[in-house]
Amino acid sequence: LIRNGFVKGSFDAPSISDKTFYHIPVSMQRNTKIQLLMRAFHEGSVVVIDELNSSPMMEKLLNNLLMGRSPDGSRPKKPGFVIIGTQNPVTMSGRKALTNAAVRRFNCCKLEDNTPEEMVNILIHRGLEKAESILL
Repeated sequence: LIRNGFVKGSFDAPSISDKTFYHIPVSMQRNTKIQLLMRAFHEGSVVVIDELNSSPMMEKLLNNLLMGRSPDGSRPKKPGFVIIGTQNPVTMSGRKALTNAAVRRFNCCKLEDNTPEEMVNILIHRGLEKAESILL
């Protein structure tokens, strides 16, 4: 998003760009998530939600917003609201499958696991020596 001119927004500050995105980590409190989603909906902003399937999300709210309506039925003040969600397989502990309604509102892209060579390159990029990276 940043490479495409988007600016990361802050929950505590007003949006400063027409190309704002917000990040919702899995640890964010539920009420804060709701407030941020509603703000982004009316701003026409992008929201990146980490681990969409590992924390209790507000599926009814998400479905409404993705259908272009707030819970009270109003339309966004500005169009453009988008959610980008990441998730791990439901076979991992603490994950649950999204409902069919939610799945139909998302475009899904499955990424394959990194190869061992890619993992070594990631570790080297993060500052480890090659020899140490290969051992991990």
